[in-house]
Amino acid sequence: MNRFSLAVYPGSFDPIHAGHIAVLKQALEVFDQVIILVADNPGKTYQCPHGIRTNLIHEYLNTGDLAGCNGNECIVRCTSKPLAEFCRDNSINFVVRGLRNGTDLDYEESQQYFVTKMLPELTYTFFTVPPIYREISSSSLRQFAKLSTLAEFDRAYWPDERACEGLAGHIHQIYRKK
Repeated sequence: MNRFSLAVYPGSFDPIHAGHIAVLKQALEVFDQVIILVADNPGKTYQCPHGIRTNLIHEYLNTGDLAGCNGNECIVRCTSKPLAEFCRDNSINFVVRGLRNGTDLDYEESQQYFVTKMLPELTYTFFTVPPIYREISSSSLRQFAKLSTLAEFDRAYWPDERACEGLAGHIHQIYRKK
């Protein structure tokens, strides 16, 4: 008996980057559908509103190496609700998280503890980020966008490939102004 598996991949995605995409690709190997959830973390200040972050994800999904998954295997949603509430409201039992290092694991285990206290049936699935992406974070890319040329930013944003021609330039332009 085949069962449809739905997972949510929550994050601020401020901006989305190659590490996020690597985790998404791994999640799509396991789950039938993944909701990329642009979520608000009350402990963070965002450089761009939901709409811009969501548009950048759609831009990647429409033109990158995952083109065609937008709306089928991948759905992009926004929420300001707590993760447990969003999952409960949408009958989601799986949460996808990416790990770059032990610090990420410690943080994610703490988050998992509290979220599953609110919704015990949630199962977290952790995917490790390939070594080439382990130094990339949204916060470091935002800072680098302010200091770098487009060519420098492009090399840092996609260290091993040109997965989505033009997206790095678009992100560089947006975050350079912030």
